[in-house]
Parts: sequence; C-alpha cells; structure tokens
Amino acid sequence: MNILLISYDYPPYLGGIANISYQIASQLDKKGERLIVVAQKTKGDREFDKNNNLLTYRRTNIFILRELVLLLLLPYLVLRHKIDIIYMLVWWPGGLATYLTSKILGIPYILHAHGLEFIDCKKTWLDKIKYGLFRNRYKSLILRNAKRIIACSHFTKNIVIKLGAIEDNVNIIFNGVDIDMFKPGLDSAKIIARHKLEGKKIILTVSRLKRYKGHETVINLMPALLRRIPDVVYLIIGPGPGREFLMSLVEKLNLQNKVIFIGRVSDSLPRYYNACNLYIMLTKEWLDKGEFEGFGLVFLEANSCGKPVIGAKTGGIPDAIIDGKTGYLVDPNNNQEIIDKISLILENPEFAKTLGEEGRNRIVKEGLTWEGVAKRVRTILASEVKRTDLD
Repeated sequence: MNILLISYDYPPYLGGIANISYQIASQLDKKGERLIVVAQKTKGDREFDKNNNLLTYRRTNIFILRELVLLLLLPYLVLRHKIDIIYMLVWWPGGLATYLTSKILGIPYILHAHGLEFIDCKKTWLDKIKYGLFRNRYKSLILRNAKRIIACSHFTKNIVIKLGAIEDNVNIIFNGVDIDMFKPGLDSAKIIARHKLEGKKIILTVSRLKRYKGHETVINLMPALLRRIPDVVYLIIGPGPGREFLMSLVEKLNLQNKVIFIGRVSDSLPRYYNACNLYIMLTKEWLDKGEFEGFGLVFLEANSCGKPVIGAKTGGIPDAIIDGKTGYLVDPNNNQEIIDKISLILENPEFAKTLGEEGRNRIVKEGLTWEGVAKRVRTILASEVKRTDLD
C-alpha cells in the first residue's frame, strides 16, 4: 500500500499523539508499506527526519495558512505518489483538505481518534465563536465521511459517536508500548542513589503537571500515607504549568523530603519505572474543560516494566488497567479507597510483584505493543483499499 500519513503531532514535537504517530508510522514502514508523512515544521525536524527512513513533508503550522497549504499539497501528493489511502492521526489540521481530496480523487481516508482533540473548551466569547456550531458541524463532516475510525478506547469511541461518527465504522485499538524498552530488570541503582531513595517505598507519576492529572490528590494524601508507611516517597516526573502550585502545596504540608520533582527525563524513564514500587495517576474527568485521559499509555509502560498500577475510574483509563489483576481502578475523589489500595500494594511486595507480572503478561498476550497496534491498523487500511478497488 501507498499510505499518506498526516499528523501535525509528530516528532520531534513532544506529546502522546506525536509518539503514537511515529511508532505506528515506523512499524508500518517495517512491514513493507510505503509511507509518505505530512507533519509540521518544528525545531529539530531536519535532524530528526535525516535519521529516519520515512519520506516526510514538513509544512508551516501557522493558523489558516497551514490549511491553505494542505489544500494544495494533499492532492499533489496523492497523484505524485499514487496514494491508495490517507491515514489521519489527528483530525485537525488537515481534516478539510483530506475530506476534499478524498471526494475529488476518490481516495478513502481513515481517522485515528485519541480523545482530547475532539473536545473544545469554550471559556471566552472568542472561544465560543471559534469553537462554536460551525466547528462541531465540521467535526461531524470529517467523522461521517471517514471510511473507518480508530478509537484508542471505549471512552473515545463514545465521544466520536456523539459527534456524528457512524457507530459501525468505529474500531477500538488500544495504544501500545515498546516492551523492549520498557522491561523489568533494568538497573536503577544510580537513580536510587541520586535521589537518596535507599530503603524507600516509591510511588511514581509520569505526566505533565496539570491540575486534572491528579498529582494534587496524591500530595494531599501523603501525610496520611506516611502515618501508615513512614518510608513512602512520591516521585513526580514531567514538566508543566502546575509545577509552582504543586511545589507550594508540598511546602505547605512540609513534605519537602517526601515529594520529589524530577522534571523531564528521556532515555532514563524505563529505569525510573523499575525503581518504583507503584505507579499511580488519578486523572480527573472534566469534560467541560476538555480535560480527561483518552487512554493512559503510562499505565502500560509501568506494567511493561513489571510494576503494579493505580488509576482513576475516568476517561479511557479502565481500558488500560484490568482492575484487581494488573492494578486497581479507584474513585479519584474517594481518599480512603486510594489510601487503602496504595497501602495494600506497598505493604505486600509479593502481591505487588504478581500484579506487575500480570500487567506485562497481559501486554504480551493481547499484543499491546506498537507492532501489534500497527498490525491492526494495517489490517483496517488494507481492507478499505481492497473495498475501494472492488468498487
């Protein structure tokens, strides 16, 4: 197949969708498919593209101008590269250009839905104009005319159906993880020594520092946890606008030596997972603010490293965790339930080990790897190309 992959969330731009886009693109390329990638210009893109085999067209990300560019670029690429199918990893920008190209040239398109990108937060009158009735109709147009939609969770599937997607055209494919990168047994001695964590029970969260991610909840529960488990420490990895607020909360509760902000990490992330005893993220579901978890890839990363996880019963997280088997799902507003589940895992190392092992086994068994994800995506793409040929 000749596949035109469109994603303006694409490396070296950072983010969950960017990572998903690149992982799937790389795996499709390994399977022998011919990919042409359309992505945004961003700092470091030349160096990134130079080190990868994928033919990548970088274009401006300036509002309005990018849409005009894509309107001209996509038909050109479809004709030049004899494209069989268009695969959109993000519906915007590129939705209109893809829709028109599909209609004019008779090329089917598949849309991958993650969740957050479909929710508009209307705070000001300008937002209401920008994200008002027209935009919802625009989304509906793109969703209705996609040959198939891939949703990363049941929660995301429900979102796109409410916005106009045809239910029978929506397929659920959970996100994947690199099990060769995120694996048990990695040496984390340097991390333990660097942060003076010898003999500690380590709770870990890897996430952008935003209020809906739930760091605040865990910090507020630390005093009660310390009364039950005096050697517990909470590690927080990730940058974000909420850092100052969270640090002030830590100071207010006198937890300076019990809550450690790591900041951004890259290659050493799997070692941090290996260093912890428990991974936790208690994401809120604030639909009116456009804030929730579409799936929760970090839970798979932790499980893949053989670690138990605790997540909130919100958004798409219930698809990332098998409650009672790979970890626990909790009510993010039920403090006692959260404390009890954290304590159960930290106070029972063998049980914690079993949960972590079950988590990794599930990933392998269900094929929740990037290779497995790409295989499912490829099957859907191929089926629509074949159907188009038959038509």
